[in-house]
Amino acid sequence: MEFFQADAQLVPEEQNPYDAFSMINIVTDIGACEALWRKFSPCRSLYDLWEFRFPFWEEYRYELAFVVLSQDENAQGLLPLWKHPTQKNYLWFGDVGDEFNWQEDNTIWVSDPSCVRALIDGAPRPLQLTSLRPEAIPLLNDCGEVRAMNAKSVVALPEGFTLEKFISGLTSANFRHMIRRDLRRVEECHPDKRIDDPRAFDSFLALNTHEFADSPFADARLAATFRRLVLDTRPRPFTVRTISVEIGGDIVGTYCTFAYGQTSFALLYGGDKHRCPGIGHYMNLSAIEDALATGKNTVDFAETDPGTAKERLLPSVPQWMFTSQ
Repeated sequence: MEFFQADAQLVPEEQNPYDAFSMINIVTDIGACEALWRKFSPCRSLYDLWEFRFPFWEEYRYELAFVVLSQDENAQGLLPLWKHPTQKNYLWFGDVGDEFNWQEDNTIWVSDPSCVRALIDGAPRPLQLTSLRPEAIPLLNDCGEVRAMNAKSVVALPEGFTLEKFISGLTSANFRHMIRRDLRRVEECHPDKRIDDPRAFDSFLALNTHEFADSPFADARLAATFRRLVLDTRPRPFTVRTISVEIGGDIVGTYCTFAYGQTSFALLYGGDKHRCPGIGHYMNLSAIEDALATGKNTVDFAETDPGTAKERLLPSVPQWMFTSQ
């Protein structure tokens, strides 16, 4: 069966065939949830992969609530949720509720757009669905509150793309000067760039928690989740690659990236800007350079806080949040 990602208009409510003849089930068994996920997921993004989300369940074990809409005993839609134990709201499966929104590129998985309302109406409350793709919004506007959230940063790498062209294309001359200055600062320290250094993940954790007072990786469960994701050597649909910069025998910057399809997802960053001023911009551009070298056509840097230098450097893609009480 082909499943849509909710990018069409709902039919008028009085014509909706799912209102009167549908059935909602809440599935809580992890094995059954996996089977449903694999049936419905479009697998077009890293975040659509069971192998990316399952490690979050292994560490957090929140109460599962996969909402299934069926008609004539045939599953027509899936809303994969779990319940946050202290916030008491229902989130995307894998969203740990720490405001960093680790699960992005979300859509509504239905066989027909006309069953979206029945699926949403049958979901438990309160409901909070973050990091929605723009095409999901038209089908949710009448089901609850929809509002914009922080955008994500995505860099397209078309044929002929170079870092110099990218920097030259920045609109602010002062910002272009700052980026080039930061690159020179790091290069003057004679950096040793290493791919897949065995120290990379531990260095990332140390750098991230030292640099950011609100680092989510102070939570041992999140650190353990990504340790599983980065270091697991079993075959998976995505691959992991680390980029580390060593200066004077110490790692001063690390990116952990996840490659799926033609996209490199640069999710985990740690850097020592005090010892190595400019390392943030240097590492962002290194992630782009590495994606080019490995034949990717997109780098997804995930959600970006507004007003940061990273937001100024990288193009933005809007994201949305849906809530219903």
